[in-house]
Amino acid sequence: MSSSAMQGLAHIGVFVADAEASRRYYTEKLGFEDGIRYQMDGDDGPVEIRFVSQGSLVVEFVQDGGAYAEANAASPNHIAIACKDIDAQVAALREKGVEFETEKPIDLMDFGANGCRFIMFRGPDGERLELQEML
Repeated sequence: MSSSAMQGLAHIGVFVADAEASRRYYTEKLGFEDGIRYQMDGDDGPVEIRFVSQGSLVVEFVQDGGAYAEANAASPNHIAIACKDIDAQVAALREKGVEFETEKPIDLMDFGANGCRFIMFRGPDGERLELQEML
């Protein structure tokens, strides 16, 4: 396979305890759109899979009772969501009950061409989420 066959990120898979609860959180609080719902047989019973998307960001929630505890340790550290006007986004999410790890976004003026601002929070299964505004 040549390197030109790689086209970029397809999705980020995250093991969760409840795929439907994660889907609701991302669609109702973060404004993601519903995607494919899929169920398959796993080694320890059914595996529920739900996809949500926001622009080019696609997240796959995998609910697999048998593999959840083992695989959760290897879950991604965080999912970064690009945004504009981070202060307005933070205010809107706070109105929806989202709690952040810091009081305000962190400024990294030496990151990238013009700097960035970011803030971290948690999803319903404790997965770390980041809002990031490139300046």
